[in-house]
Amino acid sequence: MRAYRRHREAEEESAYVSMTDLTVGFLFIVMLMMAYFATQFSATDNVSRELYEQMTADRDRLAQALARTELERDRLKDSLSRAEVRMADLVRLRAQADAARQALAERLAAAETELGALSSAIAASEDERARLRSEVVATEARLLELQRHLDEAVSGGATRLAAVEAELRALRQALAHANERIAELERLLAQRDPRNQLEAYLSAAYDERRRLLEGLRSDLSRLHPSILIEVSPEGDALRFQGEGLFATNAFTLNPQSLQIVQDLARLLDDGIACMTLAGPVAPRPETCATSAIVEAVQIEGHTDTVGSAQRNLDLSTRRANAAFLAMIAAAPALERRLNLRGQPVPGVAGYGEMRLAVPTADNVNEPANRRIDIRILMQTPANVAEIETIQRRLREGR
Repeated sequence: MRAYRRHREAEEESAYVSMTDLTVGFLFIVMLMMAYFATQFSATDNVSRELYEQMTADRDRLAQALARTELERDRLKDSLSRAEVRMADLVRLRAQADAARQALAERLAAAETELGALSSAIAASEDERARLRSEVVATEARLLELQRHLDEAVSGGATRLAAVEAELRALRQALAHANERIAELERLLAQRDPRNQLEAYLSAAYDERRRLLEGLRSDLSRLHPSILIEVSPEGDALRFQGEGLFATNAFTLNPQSLQIVQDLARLLDDGIACMTLAGPVAPRPETCATSAIVEAVQIEGHTDTVGSAQRNLDLSTRRANAAFLAMIAAAPALERRLNLRGQPVPGVAGYGEMRLAVPTADNVNEPANRRIDIRILMQTPANVAEIETIQRRLREGR
C-alpha cells in the first residue's frame, strides 16, 4: 500500500515538472518574438503618395456625396412641409364636405316627409276626382231623363215645364261646377309632385346660368380678342386662359388685365340684374322674365406651382381681392345685388395652386394658372314652397 502511494506521488511530481518546462518554453518563445518585433518597429509610419492621393480623392468624393445628400434632405423637408399644408387643407375640405353631406341628408329626410304628405294629399284628390266623375255621369243621366220628362211635359202644362226647366238649369250649373272642380284637381295633381317641380326649376336655373356665362364669354372675346376665355366643363364658371392676368409672384393687375376686369364687371352686373334682388341703389330692369336666383358670385384667385403652397395661398387671395376691388370700382351696383337672404352676392376666395387650369409639376411657371375664375352659384331650393318664394320675390324684385 505504501509502495503504491510512493509510485503515485512520483507520477504527480513528474507531471508537474513537465508543465513547468512547457510554460518556461512558451515564455521564451514569446520573448524572442517581442525582440523581433522590437527590431522592426519604426518611429515614423510612411505611406506611398499613390495611396495618399487615392485616400484624398475618396475623401473629396465622400464630401461631395455628403453635400448632395444634405441638399436632397433639404428638398425633401420642403416637400414634406408643402405636403403637410396640403393635408391640412384636405382635412378642412373633407370636414366641410361632411357637413354639407349631413345638411343634404337632413334636407332629403325633410323632402321625403313632405313627399309622403303630398302623396297622401294626391291620393285624397284622386278619390275626390273619381267621386266627382261618378256624380257627373249620374247628373248626365238625370239630365237625359229630365229632358225626356220635359218633352213629355210640354203638352202637360206650363207649371210643370217651368219646374223642370229650373231643375234643369240647376243641374247644368252643378255639372259646370263639377267639371271646373275636376279640371282644378287635375291641375293640382300635375303640380303637386315635388320631384317634377324641383327638377324643372334646377334645370331652368342651370340653363340660365350657362346662357349668362356664354354671353359673358362672347362679349369679352369681342372686346378683347387676344385673351382666351372659356366656360368650365361644369357650366358654372368663367375661366381666363392664355398668358394669364398676373405677372409671376404679383397680385397687381397690369393695364390690359385691369381693362378686362372692368369690362367683365359691367357685363356681369347687367347679366345678373334680373337674377338677383334689388338693393337700395341697385334697381332691377322693368322687364325681367327669369325664375331662378343667384346665390353667390365667387371671384376666385389662383397661382402657378412656383414657391411654397402657403405663399401661393396668400398670393391667390390677394389676386382675388385685387380683381374684386377693381370690379366694384367699375360697377358699384354689383356689390349691392342681393341673394334670397338679402346678402350681397359677390365674394372672394383664394385657392393657391390647388385648382390648376393647366396641371404641371412643382416649381413650373405656367402663365395660364396665374388667373381669376368667376364662379356663379345658383340658389338650390329644398322644396316646392321655397320655389314659390323665389319666384314671388323675383316678381316683387325685393
